[in-house]
Amino acid sequence: MQVVIVYNRDLVPEYGDQLDLVAIQDTEHTAASINAALQELGHSVHLIPVSESLEELQFKLSPFSPPSTFVFHNCDGFQGRSMGGADLVEEIERLGFAHTGSTAAAIRNTTDKGITKQLLQQAGIPTPVFQICRDQGAEISVPFPVIVKPVAEDASLGITLGSVARTPDAVPALVQHILDTYHQPALVEEFIVGRELICALLGNGPDTRLLPVSEIDYSPVKNPLEQLLTYESKWVEGTLYFDQVISHCPAALTADEQAAVESAVIQAFNVLGMRDFCRIDLRLKSGIPYILDVNDLPDLAPASGFARTAATAGYAYPAILDTILNIALTREGWHGARD
Repeated sequence: MQVVIVYNRDLVPEYGDQLDLVAIQDTEHTAASINAALQELGHSVHLIPVSESLEELQFKLSPFSPPSTFVFHNCDGFQGRSMGGADLVEEIERLGFAHTGSTAAAIRNTTDKGITKQLLQQAGIPTPVFQICRDQGAEISVPFPVIVKPVAEDASLGITLGSVARTPDAVPALVQHILDTYHQPALVEEFIVGRELICALLGNGPDTRLLPVSEIDYSPVKNPLEQLLTYESKWVEGTLYFDQVISHCPAALTADEQAAVESAVIQAFNVLGMRDFCRIDLRLKSGIPYILDVNDLPDLAPASGFARTAATAGYAYPAILDTILNIALTREGWHGARD
């Protein structure tokens, strides 16, 4: 069995802020780390970057045979668009290759936060009240304060301290900024003041399990409406949010809180069709876990939150990648799977 790591090498974003390049281009470094770790474990691994077109992906995969090649995909976007990651995975599937992670259809649903939240609501899973705004003149029915962000981006793209609106008159300009900068509708969502928890999950179906829960420590930020994971908190070194807003794992949860969080995120994992692994972010308020975001492909870099959580659960960095690969192999019924 050969393992092919397919990842998007995005050079220039199609839209957005130039600072977004820091997050977009981090994918290549993560792919190199995955490659080194799997090689260390003895896997036969090949790196395939894709930057130009789906035809480029077809050409680069042409030497490999689907029956003997498993794709470890690290496609968190394509051509500067977060939704482009689903395009790459859809092409991988069309070419007949099995792969780690969720299907292209599930990736599309979780990349679009509006669809994600509709599916959560239909399943009775708590998520903040929201509406989608396609023009700045929309009447806002969401309880204030609200946060305004792109409907189909990840990695906190488009989220700053200025994204929180306390009154209706502040919303039109924020919506217009998203329309102009990210070329997509804006998600206007109730801002939940509560504890922010990060949940990493592994497995499939009834075997899905929750790793130790992490909590974001916002104690350096006194204003509760400024306690949020902005873009700079993830990507801009030397800022208060990057340097001082850290996470603690495991989070100090009561038995009831742990049970409520675990029930909500595992149910969401299955309702949304996630496979193998994912990360779910939520706010815990009055014992209720409100799901904010579902990330089908969390950052898998050695210093990422997912890797740190896995380390708390006893997984060294190569081991968590091998576990993800083995879970996917087992799901597909491949004989290369190992315990």
